[in-house]
Formats: sequence, structure tokens, C-alpha cells
Amino acid sequence: MAAARLVLGWCLSAAAGLAGATDGPPSVLATLAQAGEVSCQPALPVFCSNIHVSCSGPSAIRTFAFTLRASGVLGSIESAADTSGIGPLYAKARAEWSTHDGTVILWPQQGPGYIKLLADGRYSFRHYGEHTATMSHGQCR
Repeated sequence: MAAARLVLGWCLSAAAGLAGATDGPPSVLATLAQAGEVSCQPALPVFCSNIHVSCSGPSAIRTFAFTLRASGVLGSIESAADTSGIGPLYAKARAEWSTHDGTVILWPQQGPGYIKLLADGRYSFRHYGEHTATMSHGQCR
């Protein structure tokens, strides 16, 4: 319990530092640390095999809007529109906060993949299905 409070305190102070880096509104990471959640919208309708330039190799897996939650070392995503069954993999995800590069990464409890959220709200979502590796990206607020 004390360790969880220590980690949460570190996350809040780190996010406050990220928020204070500019005179503008707080970063999305600061909002996440303070409110515990942000809403995320995908940029494309499907996961792709590569999104670094454009959607090369669109998959049959539909993207979905989701609420990303993180507090201390735990995180989750929730979506009523998730028809792929990906969301439950993140029910008790491990949250990894980094002040070094201004990110939080959610790692699913079982299996490979991740959701990486940047301070400016952009996210990348990497999902590994049976015989496939797909990606999605979008914006959180």
C-alpha cells in the first residue's frame, strides 16, 4: 500500500512537472495523472500492419474509441465499441510512467502489445493477434 502511494505520488509530481514545462494548458499526461482518465479517438477506422507513413496493409480489426485509465502502476482501457475483444487484455494493465521521454505506456496483463501515450495526447496502439502484428494511432484528451 505504501509503495503504491509512493508510485502514485511520483506520477502526480512527474505529471505536474510535465504540465509546468509550458505556459499553456496542462499536458494530457498531467490530466491523466490528476483525473485518472482521458478519452481517446483513433485516427483510422482499422488497425494496420504499418502506420509510420500511412496505413499500409489494413487489417480486418476495427479500431475503437476508448477511455484510458491509469493510476500508479495499474491501468486499463474501456470501450463499448470494442468488437475485437482487445479491451479485456488491458483490464489490469501495467502502467509505466516516464518523465524522461514524457510518456505513459500500458502493457497488457497477458500477451504482447502496448498503448503508448505522449504528453501532447498522441497515442500509438500496438496489437499482436494470431499471426499478425497491427498498429493504430490517434489522439487522447
